[in-house]
Amino acid sequence: MKNKLKWILAFLITLSVVMISVLEKNGTMQTNIKQITSTGEDFVVLRNWTKGLLDPDGKQNDSITVTAPLYEGELATFSTLQPFSNGTLLSYKENISIRAKQDGLVIFTGHTQSLGKTMTVIYENGENVTYGFLDELTILPYTSVKEGETISNLTSGRLYLQVENKGTMLDSTAIKEWLK
Repeated sequence: MKNKLKWILAFLITLSVVMISVLEKNGTMQTNIKQITSTGEDFVVLRNWTKGLLDPDGKQNDSITVTAPLYEGELATFSTLQPFSNGTLLSYKENISIRAKQDGLVIFTGHTQSLGKTMTVIYENGENVTYGFLDELTILPYTSVKEGETISNLTSGRLYLQVENKGTMLDSTAIKEWLK
């Protein structure tokens, strides 16, 4: 019975989103539902909404104050940087841990023909970051990550990095600044 209720609820939510999208397209209703559902923002909105339901006061009970920076910027220790596809190819002479730049949500992990083992993370500020040529995929899709958390490891070699900020892909120069 529980599964049936979940499917009915999922159908009703989908139907509502489609109906609101049609009303928005016709000009009957002014919302940003199309923008939210056609970009990665839907994951951020849903995640924040769920956090609000679980913790309505906005207080985190199990928080620990950290005085040292969580992220050491190991990605910025590359030896070469060159444009590649829609992003940048970085090369490293030593093994590095790839860490989450901010709190975020892993929205894709898998193997692509052009980038090998690949992971895409959408961070809370709306940036979509794709990491390619990874050695291992240890985090499942739709898993939350915290700032500084190791999301993958890379032995010496190359790393593909693509950063999309507000619908714009950063070029190699901007990615170099983003890494700092």
